Amino acid sequence: MLKEFQKLVDENPWIAHIELSNWGEIFLNPEIYDIMECAYRKSVALTASNGANLNTVKEKVLEGLVKFKLRHITCSIDGASQETYSIYRVGGNFERVIENIKIINHYKEKYQSLFPLLRWQFVAFGHNDHEIETARKLAESLNMKFWLKLNVYEEFSPVKNEELVRKESGLGVASRSEYYEKYGSGYLQDIICRQLWLKPQINWDGRILGCCYNYWGDFGNAF
Repeated sequence: MLKEFQKLVDENPWIAHIELSNWGEIFLNPEIYDIMECAYRKSVALTASNGANLNTVKEKVLEGLVKFKLRHITCSIDGASQETYSIYRVGGNFERVIENIKIINHYKEKYQSLFPLLRWQFVAFGHNDHEIETARKLAESLNMKFWLKLNVYEEFSPVKNEELVRKESGLGVASRSEYYEKYGSGYLQDIICRQLWLKPQINWDGRILGCCYNYWGDFGNAF
């Protein structure tokens, strides 16, 4: 993967920004540290804004996030306790994730760096909406932005406290179907559909997916 990454940025020197995350967990890539170092030396900004779960990360990589100035990470944390978090993030360890965020903050302080900027993404469900306020406060204590995201699987654990979710989402809606009824378009549709032209998604194996939602087809191979 490192070899292909180097080839991509070498042959396309106009590339200024690469979003690393999409389907899967970027920190499972054994060459992620070297990829970040390569991008840093090539002056290519990296982000992981689509999401990472931060369950399996070596401390060297956590330091590398700061050392090589990865710009932004969305941390997928759908709960404020192990019991709640593990219902959707099956097999995940809530305390480990929080500890990894603290380690990132430690290195941000050590290197006197603003990066990576951290965002807590909380997908709202019926089994976790009682912990939204707790999660928001915890995110604030960890110097993270907080984003309440509407659940794409509405039949799975639909939200119970709809009024709270309407308020916390900042959209006045508690579900994606309610969003469509109110706004006449799909939730996040405008952002996702523009990716094909503004920031096309490339799969780990080089397949050009176009947008972050697509996984079933491609437009060729960037490698």
